[in-house]
Formats: sequence, structure tokens, C-alpha cells
Amino acid sequence: MEHIKVELKTINTIFPSVAEAFVNDSLVAYICENKDANRESKPQSVVLTTGENLGDYCCIKCAVKAIAKKHLGEDGIYIAGDNPLAQFGAFGMLLAALAELPTEKSPHEAG
Repeated sequence: MEHIKVELKTINTIFPSVAEAFVNDSLVAYICENKDANRESKPQSVVLTTGENLGDYCCIKCAVKAIAKKHLGEDGIYIAGDNPLAQFGAFGMLLAALAELPTEKSPHEAG
């Protein structure tokens, strides 16, 4: 099992706010406020460093999970740092895999 560090750094706090998303110290995407018609239900947008729009998400947590899955692959189980299982490291990941927690396997659908 691999421990992956995803870090956000705010680069613009003036409307619209923008944050850089790093995976293992490599800049891979930007998260910004969604300005499209669906912004009420999906207020966060993800743009990859290539300029590709990864999608719109309901929250920062789901946007970060989508970035991790895009960068690292679809076959992993991604556990956010605020999940109680995260404090158990690899053992927590194993428990999540055994339980097949649907809310932790993938982010909400991109729009």
C-alpha cells in the first residue's frame, strides 16, 4: 500500500479563489470556484496543469479525490485525512478495502 500526500496551497484568495493541488510534491491541478450554471450543486472545479477540465465537484474533498484518482489511477481506495480510518495508516486502508466503503472509493460524479 502506498501513502500519498495531497496538499493544497491557496494562490489567490480574491474572488474567485484558486488553489494549487500537489500530489507527492508535484503540481498536478488547480481547484477553483465553479462559475458555470451548475455552481449551486457543484461549487468546485478542477483544471489539470495541461489545461484539461477534470470536472465540477460538490466539495473540496471530492475534488481532491478526483485529482488523486486521475493522477494515480482508478484501482485504489482513497481515504481522506479526516476519515477516522486514516489514523491507522495502512491498516485503516485495509479495513476500508475490506468494508468497501462506497463513499470513500470514488468522488461524487463530475458534471
